[in-house]
Amino acid sequence: MYRLPSRVYLYTIGDVIAIYRNIISAGEDAVEIDAGEVEYIDPLGLCVLAAVVNKLNEADISISIRGVDPNVFEYLRRMDFLKQCRMGTKPSRVGARKNLTDRLVEVHRITDRREIDRSAARLARAIIGGITEIRLDDTPDEMSGKSEIDQVEHPLRYVFNELIENALTHGRGKGFNKASAWVAAQYYPSSGKMRLAVVDDGCGFLESLRDHPELPEIDHSAAIKTALKAKVSRNRDVGLTGDSVNQGVGLTVIREIALRAEGCLALVSGDAWLADYPGNQREQRAVSDWQGVGAYVELRRSRLPSINLVSIMQGLPGYAPVKGLKFE
Repeated sequence: MYRLPSRVYLYTIGDVIAIYRNIISAGEDAVEIDAGEVEYIDPLGLCVLAAVVNKLNEADISISIRGVDPNVFEYLRRMDFLKQCRMGTKPSRVGARKNLTDRLVEVHRITDRREIDRSAARLARAIIGGITEIRLDDTPDEMSGKSEIDQVEHPLRYVFNELIENALTHGRGKGFNKASAWVAAQYYPSSGKMRLAVVDDGCGFLESLRDHPELPEIDHSAAIKTALKAKVSRNRDVGLTGDSVNQGVGLTVIREIALRAEGCLALVSGDAWLADYPGNQREQRAVSDWQGVGAYVELRRSRLPSINLVSIMQGLPGYAPVKGLKFE
């Protein structure tokens, strides 16, 4: 029996990965996971659990998650985790599904690049959907001539598109051509924070950047730090539309947005875990090896209207306008 921690989130994600590694090493055909102590799961926890369940299924290992608290079970149901994993409990109540597009994005798996734009749009709308200072229409500002969709939603959608697209394109390099990405997000009213995650089971940062001139050493931690540099993950043949390009700025811009919005950006790849916080604070730790990349973003939603997303993008080295996006 394997036991999940009471909080399945950013700071215990290494424990969840360790459970997966132990299951693989044990060579069993069927396993049970005890979730009786679980009281909280964040979007990163949801995505990693979904990815783990998928990988175990691919390895023909039957998995059952037992002892889930009814409230936690309802949360997993609402976040569509039950579509990723069958459990031996039925929901205690099934009512009309509320439209919560302004506060969450249910966990979902992406296997086709054609799905990326819709997922990125959902993330952008979930983040800004509840901000009363932002009008979700195309009415231009009298001074700038730009609408707030131009200034906020479009840039957010673009960087999320890059973030997810990189999970597939780079993740599918080095022979990992069947890699998938999992995405989820949620707004937490008590803290005013939005938390989102993108997790893939691809080759990971180190293999993707192994031959990159910017990589100082062959090490997972060094690879994460290198991936945070603008333009490192650039792909010229993909992007938000068929005509646009991936400029390799997704992680760089998301990090800047998160820190300016009193949040953080955390990345896990291989045996390395790194989190950046405001004030140039950085935390690093070793974790059980994850074959792929996990990205976690937290930001205070009320801070977003005061952040000029366009200027952040335009201030990056080598910035170039993107066709189809009104960044000028």
